[in-house]
This record gives sequence, C-alpha cells and structure tokens, in this order.
Amino acid sequence: MSKEKKDSINEEVEIPITSEEEVKKNDKKEKKQISKLEKKIKELDEKNKESVDSFKRLAAEFDNFRKRTIKEKEQIYTSATNDVIDSFLPVIDNMETANKSVHKSDDIADVLKGFELVYRQFNEVLEKIGVEPIECLDEDFDPELHNAVMHIEDEKYEQNKVIEELQKGYTYKGKVIRHSMVKVAN
Repeated sequence: MSKEKKDSINEEVEIPITSEEEVKKNDKKEKKQISKLEKKIKELDEKNKESVDSFKRLAAEFDNFRKRTIKEKEQIYTSATNDVIDSFLPVIDNMETANKSVHKSDDIADVLKGFELVYRQFNEVLEKIGVEPIECLDEDFDPELHNAVMHIEDEKYEQNKVIEELQKGYTYKGKVIRHSMVKVAN
C-alpha cells in the first residue's frame, strides 16, 4: 500500500463536539417541532371528524330525500289514477242505466241510441284525459303504430297500405298504449 493511502486512512475524522447548552437548544427545538406537529395532527383530526360528520348528515339527508321522492311519486300515481277512475264513473253509471233499460224496453232503436250515447261519452272521456285513437285505414303500414296480423295479395290496393282495422290502437301523449291490429295489402 502506498504511503498516501495509509495517511488518508490514518487521518482522524473530526467529530464536532457540542456543548451541553447546544444540546439543550436542540432539545428545545425538537420539542417545539414535536409540539407543532402534535397541534397539526389535532387540527387535522378535528377536520377529519367534521368531514365525517358532514358526510353522515349529507347521506342521511339524501336518504330522506329519496324516501320522500318515492312517497311523492306514489301519491302522484294514486292521484292520477283516482282522476282517471273518476272520469269514467259517469260512463259506468250510464252503462248501468242502459243495461236496466235494455231489459225493460222492446224497442231496439232506443237500446241502440242508449248504446251510442254511452259510446260517445266513453270516447269523450278518453279524449279528455289525452288518449287518442290511431288512424290507420288507407295509411302506410307503420310497425311503430300497427300490428299486422293479416296480409292480402290484391292489385286493387297499393302495396304496404292498411286496408282494414281489426282492433283500434291508442296513443297517450305520443306513446303507443296499444298498437292497431290491421290487415295489410302486399
């Protein structure tokens, strides 16, 4: 080994010597830092507790809102159903009256007239609540509105035209309640 290497190995490392006063200062600094960190931990812990409480309150409010909305929805449905039923009660009353008169009267014309009045009243109620019949005779076949249950091959009719309505279809606010059952020309 060279002499230089030996000298560098043998060199003494200087270790700073701290006085007792410096040790006390360092201890005080460390204690202050620890105290600051403990305060910060307490603050963060309090903020965390507040956030958790706030979250719990918000979750409870949302659950109450959800329950209230479901209850309101049920009340609206019940109210709407009651209104529709109430609209049809006069029709039912007239049908009962007509039924009684059928058994008392021998005149078919009177029975037919009563039937027509009840039928017209029934259609007025449907119109009042927004139910509309689907017009389909001589219209182009539309699978969104019509249900083709019969086809006929006949040259006197245009292709894909509805030539007969077998059962009336209805819409409510633009939505099909029941498709018209129709016969279509091919």
